[in-house]
Amino acid sequence: MNTVILRNGIDISSHVVSYSREHKLCTGIGNLEMEVDYTYGSTIIPWDVIDIYEDGRHVAKYYVSIISNAQPSAIITVTCQDASKRLVDYFI
Repeated sequence: MNTVILRNGIDISSHVVSYSREHKLCTGIGNLEMEVDYTYGSTIIPWDVIDIYEDGRHVAKYYVSIISNAQPSAIITVTCQDASKRLVDYFI
């Protein structure tokens, strides 16, 4: 499968080591967790937009929630949530 991952419109596919996405039926919330190579030069911050294209088709849009660095493995773990993040953050 040909996958392209964009962060704020910029292709970061070559820096993404792995990603997994799920959509929970009970809550209706979609989550994305991806691992980015530590050598990625730009800073990822909360509310950055992550778009995923699979085989040329836009399949999902997420907003960055949590960024954590795992120093020994030189991986940045990025946790994202779909547009429901707006609603959740509004009530917090």
